[in-house]
Parts: sequence; structure tokens; C-alpha cells
Amino acid sequence: MGKTTPDLMKEFQTSCPSAEDGQGGQVIFPFGPCIYSTFISDDLKKSLLKEGNKIRKKEEHKFSEHLAGNMYFGGSYNYSDKYIESVHEELAGILFKWFDFMSSHYGPKRLNFAPGKEKFGIALQNLWVNYQKRYDHNPSHQHGGIVSFVIYLKVPEVIFKEQAESNVKSAGHLFFRYGESISPLCVREWDVTPSENLILMFPATLDHSVHPFWVEGERVSVSGNFHIPDQAVVSNNGI
Repeated sequence: MGKTTPDLMKEFQTSCPSAEDGQGGQVIFPFGPCIYSTFISDDLKKSLLKEGNKIRKKEEHKFSEHLAGNMYFGGSYNYSDKYIESVHEELAGILFKWFDFMSSHYGPKRLNFAPGKEKFGIALQNLWVNYQKRYDHNPSHQHGGIVSFVIYLKVPEVIFKEQAESNVKSAGHLFFRYGESISPLCVREWDVTPSENLILMFPATLDHSVHPFWVEGERVSVSGNFHIPDQAVVSNNGI
């Protein structure tokens, strides 16, 4: 008797990221940009919030005009270089976990950010905190550097409950977009509902946008960009 399809699938081995479908098969993700997600510690969240509230009071730290975000009621503020240095190790540690995964699954040559160099440095180019209020939003945009990230520090659940009359319930959501819709099996857009302590790292040039929400409240997030120090950096930030 021949083997069934589930039996054959159990024998198929791939180093590509994949997920079991619960029916003997697996969905494999060999193409396109990937996004790394995990959760930061409560201590780091408290530190980012405390420092963010401190710099919010100082007008010279306002960063909104340098970003793509339409923060009419809220605002964005740049952390000091001294503070960035204090959190760099912890944030870079998260980045290297992603790099380790990519290297083990796709080979060390995959991390070809500095062609011709076996080793290269990674620096946190900038770090800023966002206070998003009702109607504030970020249009589709990209960042500078090689890898960007967003961390959610405060996420009121009420911002997701009030939705417009639409077949797309997207108030307060983050969207990533990549490539063309060449097939129903081609996923071009990923819709994320933020939660506290969540950090998402992604290629800096991956298109993304933040939708507004319709109720009174304030969501607090932090964004930043990693870059290679000896390479020219072009910045077009805002999340």
C-alpha cells in the first residue's frame, strides 16, 4: 500500500520557516521579507515610559517634523544620545536573536548588509517615542538604516472597540505591505493589532502604515532604526 499524503509530508525537511496546518501538511515561507516579534521586559518598558514622559516636557526634543506621522493631537520626541546608549545593548540583543535565526536557516551569507566584510558594526541610529491620540495616523512610509522596530508601551483596549462602518475593521492597527498581489495565495499585507510590551523588528525599507483610532485615549510607542555606522544613512522615518 502506498504512503498517504500526510506520511509523505512528515518526511519533507526544510530549513525555511514553516507552520503545520494540523492536517498533515505544512505551510512554508521561503520568500519575501520576514518580521521578528517578541516582548520586552517590564523593566525596559518602565524605563522607556519614564524617560519618554521626561523628554515630552522639553520642546527641544520634539521630533514630529522629521517623521512621516501625522501627529496633530499627539507628538513624537527624540531620546537623548546618552539614553539611547543605555538601552542599546538590550535592543541589539533582540536584533541578534533574529540574525541568529536567519543565519541558521538560510546560511551566514544571508546577512549581507556590508558586502565584502566578514564583520560589521551595528548601531542604534535614533530612538523616539510616539504619543498617538485620536485621529493621529501615519501614512505608508519607509525608514532609513537596515532594520527598524516599534515597541508598544501603552495600548488602551478601547481604541480597537470603536470601529467605522466598513468591511475593514482597522482602527488603531499597524499594516505592513510588500510586493504585488499576483495570486490569492500571495499575501501582500499583514494587519497587526498592537499589544503592550510587543516589539516588532522589520527591514527598514518595508512599507508600513499606522491607522487612526476614533475615541479619546493615548497610545504610546517607541520606534528606532539600526544602521551600519560607516555607511551613509538616509532617513525617512515615522511610525
